Amino acid sequence: MIIAIHSPYWMVNKTGRMLQYKADGIHRKHPPDYKMPLLFSFQPKHFYQNNKVQLMVTDSELSDHFSLDTVGSHGFVKCKRHKKEFQVGVTIDNSSFNLTRIVTFTPFFMITNRSTHNLEVAEEGTEQWIPIILQQCTPFWPENNESKLLVRVEHSDIPPKIIQLNKQENCLLLRLDNQLGGIIVDITLSEHSTSIAFSDYHDGAAPFLIINHTKGEMIEYGQSSLSVMEDSLAPNKAVLYTWAHPIGSRKLKWKCGKGSGEVTQKDDLMTPIQAGSKEIYLVSFFEGLQRIILFTEDEKVFKLAYESEKVELAEQEIIISLQDVGISLVNNYSKQEVAYIGITSSDVIWETKPKKKLRWKPLSVKQTDKLEKEFNDYCGHSPAENKIIELDNNVPVCLTPTGNNMKILQPNEIPLRRSFLPALKVQYSTSEHQSSFRVQIYRIQIQNQIPGAIFPFVFYPIKPPKSVTLDSEPKPFTDVSIVMRTAGHSQISRIKYFKVLIQEMDLRLDLGFLYALADFFTFSDEVPKDQEIELFKKDVEAVQEELKNISSTDTSQISLYEYFHISPIKLHLSFSLSTGGEESNKEEKHNDLIPVQSLNLLLKSIGTTLTDVQDVVLKLAYFELNYHFCTTQGLQWTVIMHYSKQAIKQMYVLILGLDVLGNPFGFIRDLSEGVEAFFYEPYQ
Repeated sequence: MIIAIHSPYWMVNKTGRMLQYKADGIHRKHPPDYKMPLLFSFQPKHFYQNNKVQLMVTDSELSDHFSLDTVGSHGFVKCKRHKKEFQVGVTIDNSSFNLTRIVTFTPFFMITNRSTHNLEVAEEGTEQWIPIILQQCTPFWPENNESKLLVRVEHSDIPPKIIQLNKQENCLLLRLDNQLGGIIVDITLSEHSTSIAFSDYHDGAAPFLIINHTKGEMIEYGQSSLSVMEDSLAPNKAVLYTWAHPIGSRKLKWKCGKGSGEVTQKDDLMTPIQAGSKEIYLVSFFEGLQRIILFTEDEKVFKLAYESEKVELAEQEIIISLQDVGISLVNNYSKQEVAYIGITSSDVIWETKPKKKLRWKPLSVKQTDKLEKEFNDYCGHSPAENKIIELDNNVPVCLTPTGNNMKILQPNEIPLRRSFLPALKVQYSTSEHQSSFRVQIYRIQIQNQIPGAIFPFVFYPIKPPKSVTLDSEPKPFTDVSIVMRTAGHSQISRIKYFKVLIQEMDLRLDLGFLYALADFFTFSDEVPKDQEIELFKKDVEAVQEELKNISSTDTSQISLYEYFHISPIKLHLSFSLSTGGEESNKEEKHNDLIPVQSLNLLLKSIGTTLTDVQDVVLKLAYFELNYHFCTTQGLQWTVIMHYSKQAIKQMYVLILGLDVLGNPFGFIRDLSEGVEAFFYEPYQ
C-alpha cells in the first residue's frame, strides 16, 4: 500500500514582514525569514467546506475574510493599522501535483532598479529615504495614501523627482543632469500589485527631440503646466526634452517669433506658422521610437517630411477570398471522426457601389430582405424584361432577368448587385511607407461528430438581436485590421492601428468530446515518476526564490503601438459531465474518468462539486492601448493574462459560487467608472 500525504496549502511569505493567518479561531505565525513554504490546513471538521482566512501584517488589525481556493486568481487584501494601511498582494497557483494550492503573499508596491545608478526613494512629505539596490526588487510600504513618490540618485545634489504611483506609466524619462543623463520609470498597475521599475536611458526614451532648423529664430519651449518657458533653442541646434514636472501636464508649449502653440506626443503635425515676415514650417513626426519636433524654413525639408507621413494610396494589393472551408479531424488510431470545422460564407447580400468609390458596400439587412423577396418573386415568373420596384422612401430600383446591370435609379444612378460575403477574406496592401493587413472570417462552426453526442454543435456565433441587425449591414464573426508605417529611416515597427472584433459566441462541451480531443492531440497523459519528482522540486525552488518584479525583462525589439484594441468577449458556456456516445469500451471510459475523479476530489476539498453548466454568460472586458512602447512578446503575454484572469474569476463566481479576490468583471481602479466603461456588446 502506498499512502501519499499532502498539505492543502503552501503559504509563501515574500513580504519581508511577519504574517499571521487566522482560521478556525487559531493564529498561525509566518516569519519573514522562513524561506520554506508554511504547510497550512484547516481543522478536519471544516476540511470539506468553503473555508476562508484572515491576514495580519506585523501588528495590524485582521483583514476581511478571503478564500484560498480560487486557483489562478490574483488580488490584494488590506490590513489596517493606526494611521496606516498595509496592502498585500495575493496570488493563488496550483502545484504540479494538483492537490496543493500555492498561496504567495507579496508587497502590493514593489520597486526594481535595473539602472546603473544607486537610487533612493521616499514618500512625499517624509525624510525616510529607502535605498533601492541595483538589480534587486525592494518592497515598499507607504505610510500615507498620497500615492506620490520622490526619487533621487544616491549622493547626488540633483533635486528629487516626483512620480505618481496610482497612474500607469510607460517609458517616462526622469531628467537628472548633463553628467548623469536620465533614468526611465515604468509603472505597471495590476489587481495584486503596483510594480515600479527604473532603467537606463535608451534611444527614443525622451518625449521630444526638438530641432531648430532655422537661420535666425530662437525657439522657446517648456511644459505647458509651468508658468514660464523653461529654455530656448538657438538656430541650427537640437535638444532632447523630457518633462520638468513628471506629474504635470503632458503637453509641450513653444514660441517662435509671433507664433506659439502646444504639441503632445500623439500629434502628427504638418503646419506653417508666421514668424514676422517669414513663414516657418512646424513638423511633428516619428523617427524610430523618437518623436521629433522640427522647425524649418526650408520648404523642401517640409515637403519631404510631409510625404513620409501623409496617408498613401496602395501601390500593390493582394486579396484572397474563399467561399467555404471545411476541416475534418479524424483520429487514425481509433478510426473515428472527432469534429468538423466549417468556415462558411454569408447568406445572399445586396451591395451598391457609390460613385468615386472603389469598393462595393452591403445594404442593411432590412433592405436586403426586401430586395431578395422582390427578386425571387420576379424570377419565379421567368421574366424577359426588366422590372422597376420601390425600395425605402420611394427609391426606384431596376431588376434584370440575368441579375446583371441592376441599379438604383434615383436620386442618383448607382450600380447594384446580388452577392455574398466570403467565408474567409484576406487583404494585404502596401505602399512606400505603409502596409495594411485585414482578415475577415464570416462564420465558423464546430460540430461534434461523435455518435450520441450531448451537444452536436460545439461552437458557433450568436446572431445579434434583430433590432440591431435590421438597420445595419452583415458583420463577420471575426475582423482583424492592422495598419503599420515605417518610422522614418528606422526599422522599428510602428503599428498605427491594430483592432480585433469578435462577435458573441456559444461554446458547448461534454466530457466525451474533450476525451476525444485529448486522444487526438496527445499520445499519453501519464507523467513518469521521475518527471513528477522533478516537477515537485521545481515547485519548491519557485517558492524559495527571492522577491522579483513581475515586469517583463524581455530584451527583444520594442515597437510603438499607437492604437491597439481587442473587443470584449461575450461567451455563452455550457458543459456536461456526461460522455455521451455509445456504451462500448466501458473499461476505457472508466479509466478516462480518473482525471475527473481527481478534479472532483480537489473541488470537494474546497466545499464544492463539479456539476453540469447550462448557458452561463462570461463577459470579458476589452483590452486597449494608446501610444504604448512594448515588445511583441510582452504584449502577447499581457493580452493573454488580461482575458484569462477574467475568465477564471468569472467561472469561479458564476459556476462554482466561490468568492474571489478583486473584481471578476475586469480590472477597475476607479469603481465610479463602473463595469460598462470596460465592456460593450460586441455588435456595437
